[in-house]
Amino acid sequence: MKHVCFTTLSLCLLTVVMQTSCSDDPAYTAPNVSPDINVPITGYWQIAGEDINGDGAIQGIVVHNDNTVTEWMYTSVTDNPYKLGYKTGKWSVNGNHYEMQLLKDYGKYYNVTVAGNDDQKMYLAYNGKTSVVPFYRLTSLPGDGDKMISELEGMKMSGFNMTDFTGYWEHDNETGCGFYVDKEGNISDITQIWSGTYHHTVQYHSAEIELDDNNCTILSSGINWNVYAVNNNSLLVFANGDNNNSVEHFVKKDVPEEMLRADEIMKTQVPEYILGKWVTTHYAYIVDGNSITDIDIKNDDSWNSQFYHTLAFMENHKTYKWDRFETVVFDQWFTMDGENITKSGDFNALIIPGYGYTESWTISDKTEDSMKLTRKQGNTTEIYTYKRK
Repeated sequence: MKHVCFTTLSLCLLTVVMQTSCSDDPAYTAPNVSPDINVPITGYWQIAGEDINGDGAIQGIVVHNDNTVTEWMYTSVTDNPYKLGYKTGKWSVNGNHYEMQLLKDYGKYYNVTVAGNDDQKMYLAYNGKTSVVPFYRLTSLPGDGDKMISELEGMKMSGFNMTDFTGYWEHDNETGCGFYVDKEGNISDITQIWSGTYHHTVQYHSAEIELDDNNCTILSSGINWNVYAVNNNSLLVFANGDNNNSVEHFVKKDVPEEMLRADEIMKTQVPEYILGKWVTTHYAYIVDGNSITDIDIKNDDSWNSQFYHTLAFMENHKTYKWDRFETVVFDQWFTMDGENITKSGDFNALIIPGYGYTESWTISDKTEDSMKLTRKQGNTTEIYTYKRK
């Protein structure tokens, strides 16, 4: 479901009504009509019953039972034919006739009177002049218009709360990309990739929802999406700054496994004993069970100082390494499974098997102020001994 919501549509309709209104020109003849409030005007209406402007577009209004009015335009654009001002107007009964208040511009309205109506036609008047071109009643809107209006009828357009947006929303454009919103309003961007099978990469907690009762903004993939409407399964948004106000459709789907894994990692508390900074004191290198290097490490100008570094483990599952000159050597993510640590510079390598480079270390001989980290690769073993800094 794709639509366009733009306020200048009302101004276009006003122009049509004004240009087709009766005047002193004898070529224009006032229609022989009269208003009848006993005949309902609710339903679908199309002005002129044809392309009145010669631009390949037809337009009209939907008069809703809740005393609101939607303006619509159906164009020849194949992938996004509708331009829509959903429930931007109102209608009421005033004495012996109907009246409508339609949107002219942001916060500005104009009034038209239903100068005459029956079961099939309706004439509007503006500033006392009646249009000679009627609105014709339709049994249905062109294209998927009926479905579009029906879906919008069941959507929330204000009074938002966080539960309206929690879950995974995928862009309805066949890219497999979207975003996940948790109960606290954290946004994680999700992108579908192909690496033999389909997987999803996760940019964890890349932004937060901006929400009040009537407005909601979602920052995803560098775009500030303003929420137009939402229900349990669909989310309609338009990009902030998009002059065309093109409404994009997101569909609620099951949360990808990679997102669940990311949440599991990030919400698992890092053991307190490993938190903080650690400094190397000893290094051993073994090949096929034979000791190649077995040295104490000091921060000086000796050959051994090449193995000197400081390691830090943080609560947010980040780990950093500094060399003896206090230059950052790496900035990595890590996860723990018992005494085993898996590290990677790419968070997605921790949640997607085989996606990127990882390295594994095992903790041993730990005390309050010291520990060993061992890494085995093929026939080689590295062992660093650390003391707490």
